[in-house]
Amino acid sequence: MLHDPAYVKDDAMFFKGKDGTRRGHCIAIVGIKNENKDDTSDEAEDESFDAAFKLNVVEEAKKTSNRAAARKFSIDEAIVRYWRKQKDKLQSTPRKKKRLPGAGRKALR
Repeated sequence: MLHDPAYVKDDAMFFKGKDGTRRGHCIAIVGIKNENKDDTSDEAEDESFDAAFKLNVVEEAKKTSNRAAARKFSIDEAIVRYWRKQKDKLQSTPRKKKRLPGAGRKALR
């Protein structure tokens, strides 16, 4: 059974067992900062898009395909499909709004 990491060296995490012997390592480490690298994160940030952008993506998808539009705008194809389903609601939403009416956390009673 592996325990807390004993030490980290060259992006590899080494573990020690109860008897103190090295039990294994993991080459790909998530969440450990390497001092030799810059401070940028590899994790994707949550993005929000306004209704005008979403409608532009939907129009591009109608002309070409969902996949081509997703590649062009660097977003996931599933998002394009979802926005195509919401096209009518998006058209009635103000262009600068990022959420449809009724979205978000509901107020507590």
